Amino acid sequence: MSNTEKIPPVVFLSALFVLLFCSLFSYFILDHTPHLNDEIAYNFQAKIFLSGRFYTPSPGPAGSFDFPHIVNNGRWYAQYPPGFPALMLIGLLLKAPWLLNPILAGLSIFLFYFLQDLTILNRVMWVTAIGAAIPVILILLLGRRPGWRSISALILLE
Repeated sequence: MSNTEKIPPVVFLSALFVLLFCSLFSYFILDHTPHLNDEIAYNFQAKIFLSGRFYTPSPGPAGSFDFPHIVNNGRWYAQYPPGFPALMLIGLLLKAPWLLNPILAGLSIFLFYFLQDLTILNRVMWVTAIGAAIPVILILLLGRRPGWRSISALILLE
């Protein structure tokens, strides 16, 4: 895409649609709370990071505080790499961690658009942005909170 060309309004509208739909879905349908064990572990680790630590001491006997995907060996922390929980800090600081994945999903529409600039004729790039805004997999998986899918999609498309 040359510097003189502008992004078509339909791309912005597609990204806005994904952002709004995923935000409403996350807030009202998913009740803006984590539902899966890995989502809970990401949220748990992000809250530990928010306290300025990489782990927290175990609160008591290991068997009493065991949870899937959370290590409890005297130190209490999530088993996952720290990248996504660190990114979740932005949402926790804004008091809206449920909004992170819908924002990332909306940004991915722009990346779909720019990816097409590298692969096909410029005349049909906006079709990709609309097409990416429609699939249920994008809306439901990338719009969930929290998870690695959104940031992975952005990294892979970049």
